[in-house]
Amino acid sequence: LTECETVRLFWQASIGVLEEQPPHVWLNLTKVSKADTKLAACVVALIRRADECGTVVHIIGSRVVQDVLNLCKVPPLRQFTQVQNVA
Repeated sequence: LTECETVRLFWQASIGVLEEQPPHVWLNLTKVSKADTKLAACVVALIRRADECGTVVHIIGSRVVQDVLNLCKVPPLRQFTQVQNVA
């Protein structure tokens, strides 16, 4: 998730789900093998928007996702579960 267009599409799809105001949303980012600051900014904005809607965002992410969030100094997320890739 490094291409601007891909991140934009991810954002639009996520916002569409949040407009329905579900109590919980699960993001499966386990297959993300490349990530950068655009994804981190998108995740932070998504969580803030979800908070406004009263929605809890649960994220299951790869080590790459966790690394980029750490690089951007995003505080530890309450609902983030990191998975280990099995060879």
